[in-house]
Parts: sequence; structure tokens; C-alpha cells
Amino acid sequence: MAEKKQTTTIALVVFLGIALAGILLVQFDVLSFSPAKATAPGASAAGASNANPPATTAAQTLGPAWERPGPVRLGLRDPMQLDAAKLPPAPASATSSSPETAVPKPVFLVTGIVFNKEQSSSIIIDGQILYEGSAIHGATVVKITEQYAEMSRGDKTWQVWPGQSNPEPE
Repeated sequence: MAEKKQTTTIALVVFLGIALAGILLVQFDVLSFSPAKATAPGASAAGASNANPPATTAAQTLGPAWERPGPVRLGLRDPMQLDAAKLPPAPASATSSSPETAVPKPVFLVTGIVFNKEQSSSIIIDGQILYEGSAIHGATVVKITEQYAEMSRGDKTWQVWPGQSNPEPE
């Protein structure tokens, strides 16, 4: 049984090798079955080649389908930065700061306080976790208690409470 299987395998390898060689020969125009190369019975080979000029392939008539790109410039910009030349111009009202428009005072929205006597306490203001000495909107957290936190900016000091609107005092 093993000898019959081995004989079948050898026959298939030989057959597939011949088929592969034939396909490659036809693919690379070593063998061609086109009627242009066939000669009529009774005609000479020289007469047949003069009567039918050789056919050109599509690749020979079209040429390359791509062109070589030019050299790379030396002064390329960083692709992660916005190009200032491509940005739209800023509106005139935004570029000129008029003295009658004052910057609005920030409102500190306190979400929660985490108080701990042994370790540093923290407070959540506008979604940021802050500790004593941290700054937000230019104001510094001075002290955190169980009920409120003290904030300061310059010589002003005020308290912020959880769940309330806490604007900076005048």
C-alpha cells in the first residue's frame, strides 16, 4: 500500500512540475500559441515573418504607469504643528483688546472635598483634583477643611463650598 501511495505522489509531482514549467514558458512568451506566429502550409518561414509584423505588448506601448518623485526638500516643517500660512485670519474684534471688555471672573464649581486629618486633603474644582498649595484659574488653594476650602489671589481670600456657585469676590 505504501509503495502505491509513493508512486502516485511521484507521478503527481512530475505532472505538476511539467504543468508549472509550461505555464511559466507561456507566461514569459517563450512558447506562444498566437496565430500571428503560425505559418501557413506551403509558405516559407521568411515570407511569413515579413507578411505579419511582430505584435507589441500593451506594456511596451504604454510605458511606465508612474513617475519618479522629486527630491525631498531640506526645510520641511513639523507635521504635528499647524501651518501658520494655512490658518484663517483672526477676526478683527478678537485681535484688538478694547478696554471696555473686562475678563469675566471665574466661577469655582466645587464637586467634592476629600478630608483626611493624617494625610493631605484634596478638593475637586472644575473637574480637577487639587491639594493645598495647588492653583486653578490663577487662584491658590490655601486651606481645605471638612466643609469648605479657602482660596486666595493676591491679597483677597474667600471660601468655596461644595454644591454652590463660588465666584471670586470683588
